[in-house]
Amino acid sequence: MTIHAALRSLLSRIALVAALALVTLGASAQASDRAITLGSSIVGQIEAATPLQVYTYTAAAGEQISISVTAEPGLALTVAVTDAGGSLLATVTGTADGGVSIPSVTLAEGQNYVTLFPAAGIAVTTVGAFRLLVDGSAGGANPAATPDPAVPTLTPDTVIPTEQPITPVTNYTVGSVITTGGLAVSLTWASTADLNLELRDPTGQRLFFDNTTNTNGGSFGFDVNGLCEVLTADAPTETATYVPGAIPTGYYEVLVYYRQECENNGAQQFTLDVSVDGVPVDTLTGSVSGVNQGVYIASFLVNTDGTAQMSSERGVYGDARSLPIPAGDIVNNPPVGELALETPVRGTLAGSAYFQTYKFAGLTNDIVSVSMTRVSGSLDTLLLVFDPNGQIVADNDDIVAGNVTDSAINNPSLRLPVDGTYTVMATRYGKNLGGTAGQYELLLSAQTADLPQDILDLGLPTGDIQIALVWNTNADLQLLVRDPAGASVYDDARDIPSGGRLFSQGNVNCTVPLTTPISYTYWPTGLGRGGNYEIEVWYQNECADTRAVSATLYITVYGQIIGTIPVTPRLNERFVTSFSIDGNRNVALGLGGILGGSETIDFSQRLASAIPLTPGQTVRGTLSMESKFDVYTFEGTAGQVITLNMIKTQGTLDTNLFLISPSQLEAARNDDAATGVTDSAISRFALPETGTYTILATHYGTVYGATTGSYQLTLTQN
Repeated sequence: MTIHAALRSLLSRIALVAALALVTLGASAQASDRAITLGSSIVGQIEAATPLQVYTYTAAAGEQISISVTAEPGLALTVAVTDAGGSLLATVTGTADGGVSIPSVTLAEGQNYVTLFPAAGIAVTTVGAFRLLVDGSAGGANPAATPDPAVPTLTPDTVIPTEQPITPVTNYTVGSVITTGGLAVSLTWASTADLNLELRDPTGQRLFFDNTTNTNGGSFGFDVNGLCEVLTADAPTETATYVPGAIPTGYYEVLVYYRQECENNGAQQFTLDVSVDGVPVDTLTGSVSGVNQGVYIASFLVNTDGTAQMSSERGVYGDARSLPIPAGDIVNNPPVGELALETPVRGTLAGSAYFQTYKFAGLTNDIVSVSMTRVSGSLDTLLLVFDPNGQIVADNDDIVAGNVTDSAINNPSLRLPVDGTYTVMATRYGKNLGGTAGQYELLLSAQTADLPQDILDLGLPTGDIQIALVWNTNADLQLLVRDPAGASVYDDARDIPSGGRLFSQGNVNCTVPLTTPISYTYWPTGLGRGGNYEIEVWYQNECADTRAVSATLYITVYGQIIGTIPVTPRLNERFVTSFSIDGNRNVALGLGGILGGSETIDFSQRLASAIPLTPGQTVRGTLSMESKFDVYTFEGTAGQVITLNMIKTQGTLDTNLFLISPSQLEAARNDDAATGVTDSAISRFALPETGTYTILATHYGTVYGATTGSYQLTLTQN
C-alpha cells in the first residue's frame, strides 16, 4: 500500500465510524438534538453503550469554525471533523486533563460532522460528561446564536467538577498528528554482538524484539544477531517504525541494550537515527560497554504540529540508586508537599521535570510502605526514599520485575532506621535520561497491625481491596475473585480491567515454595469500586500431600479487615463467600460456605408464594444480594420429558438451576449449559414421579454467591 493509500484508508475509517455512530444515535435522538448552533454549548455524555457522540453542522462553502471541548478530568477525547462525503477535515486528540480544541477548520459546503470518542491508550476513564462549543463566522445555514446563559462559557481551562477531581496534567501533552511519512528509529553497529533496540511511545506502548507490533501502528523489524544464532557483522541494523497516518504526539524513549557478546566483541559503538514525517530529527552516536553494564537511553518529543526535537539528556543509565545530581540537592529540593498516611497525592513528570519530592515524619522502627502508580501516559515509575541524613534507605523500580511498571516499597516494607523527616523521590526509569511521561499517584501506608506478622513480613502490595489466602500444606488451592462487572482475577487472568491483580499464587501447579503458601489478590489504591465481589477457594490438587488442609482467608477493604475466615475444604471442593461495597464505602460481608446443591437453599418458606408454570411458558425475574433465588412450581407426570432454560438478560448474573421432585429430593441440577456459557439448562429430563415439582432459579454459589441481574426462565415439554 502506498503512503497516500494508507492515509486515505485511515481517514475513511474515521469518517465511516462517524457516519455509523450518527445512524446508531438517530434511533434514540431527534436530528435537531444533534444540530450544532454556533456559540451555544452542548453538554453530552460518553457512555459504555454509546462511546461515540456525533453532531452535525450545515456550512457555507469555505466557512471556518473553531471547536473547544472540555471533559471530566481523566476522559481524554479525540475530535474528528468530516464532510458529507466522508473526507476528514480535521482531527485532534486531547489529554487526560480533559481539554482539547481545534482553533480553526475550513468546512465543506453542506452537512459536516463533528465526532467525539475516547482517545485510545490515553483516557484514564472512557465514560463521563463533556461540553462542546463550536464558534466562528455566521456564513452558514446556522447563524451564530447568543450563548445560553444557563451553560457556562467554555474555555480550554474549564473543568467539569467530579467527586474526586484529578489534578490537571501540566507540561505534558499526548495527542496525535497526521503524517505522510510516519516515524522511524534505527540502531546500527559494526559487529556480531547482539544489541537490542526498544522504543516506547507517549501512550506507553513498546516496540522491541519480543513485541513487534502495537495498536498505534508501530512495528519492529528483524532481531539482528538475536541470541547469537544467525550472525552478521555487515552493519547490523534494528528498526522501529510507525506507518504514515496518525502517530502519537508527546515524549518517545529510545533504549539500547547490550544483550550478548556472541563472539567476544567487547564494548560497542552504535548510531541512532530518528526521523519524523520523513524529516531527520537527529543522529546520535553512543556506546554500551557490555552485558549488564547499563542501558543507553535517549528521548525525543513529537509536537502537535508534527515537528520533533531530541532531548539533550542522553547516555548510559546504571541502576535505581544512581543519581544524576547530589543526594543533598534532591533532599533539599522544595517538596511538593507532606505525605499523610493513607492519603493519595498526584503529580506529573515530563521532559526535564523528571522528579518531584515529598516529605513525611517517622520514628525509629516505624514500618511503612510507599507506592507509586501510573495514572496516565507512558510513565515508567521509580521510587527512592532518603533518610534524614540524605542516605537512600529504599528503592523500587517495578513491583514485578520486567512486567509491571508501577513501583512499591513494600516487599519488604521499610522499617525506619532513625527519627526524623524522610524524603520520597518520585521519579521515572532513567531519571534525567528517561523519556516516559505522565501522571502518577503516590501513597504512604502504615503497617496494618491486624494481619498476622508472617503475612505482614511478606511486604505485599497494599490497596483499596486486599484478599489473602494462606494454608498449611503443599496442596494447590486456587483463589478466584469476581468483581462487580463479572470479571474474575485468578491464575489464568492475573490482571482484569477493573484493576484487580493477582500478585501471589501459592503452590500453583504443585510448585511448592520454601515458605508458607499464600495467594494474594488486590485492587491498588484508587481502583476500589462499589458493588458485589465474590470470592472462591478451590482445592484443585493434593500435590502428593494428604494432610488435611487448614486455610485462612483474610479480606481487607479500605484498610479494615472485614473478614478472617477459616476454610477447610476437601479435594475438589470449593468455598464461596462475598462482600459488598455501597456508595458511601460501607462494606458488608456475605455468607460463606462450601459450594453445594439445593440443600444450601432453605426454600420451604417460599413454597406458598411460588409462581406456577405450565409447559411453553416463559417468565422473567431478577436476583439481587437481598433475594438470591426465586421459586416456581409445575405439575408433572412420571415419564414426562421436560426442558428448563434459564438465560441471563442483564447484569453479571451467573445462573444456576435446580429441579426438586414431589418427594422433595433434588432430581436435577445445572450450572453451565455448555463450556464457557454461564446460562443454565436442564435438557430433555424424564420426570421420575407424578406430582408438584419445584424449580429453584438462583445463581452460582447459591446463598453464598454474589452475581446479580435479570433472567428469563422457560419450561417446555419435549
